[in-house]
Amino acid sequence: MSKVNPEEIAFNIPRYGQAALIAQACRFHNAQEKAKADRLDDLYAEARYISPHSHPQVITRACTQFLIAKGLKQHPELAALRGNPATFEAWRQAKNQLLAAIASSAPWLADECQRQQI
Repeated sequence: MSKVNPEEIAFNIPRYGQAALIAQACRFHNAQEKAKADRLDDLYAEARYISPHSHPQVITRACTQFLIAKGLKQHPELAALRGNPATFEAWRQAKNQLLAAIASSAPWLADECQRQQI
């Protein structure tokens, strides 16, 4: 595995209007929930779908998670850092940098980004 320097990573967070971001995040979340329920293939695996009318905290979390996924897609090398104790510090720095970029791009998500920092 090549060495990843989080300080050298630049995240280009796509800019969406708030309504468009919420719609995209809901679709993303719901697709993930459906895929998870399909994988479990269980009568009791109930997907937890959301809509733009869901609780505001659910919406801000979904939007933040959607933008995190977009940022990580730009840098697939970061996937190897996640969940690996040997690379935790690099993952922590990269995730916090990504959250700062999200908060800068969508200031209404700043509180959620702060909450998710590690």
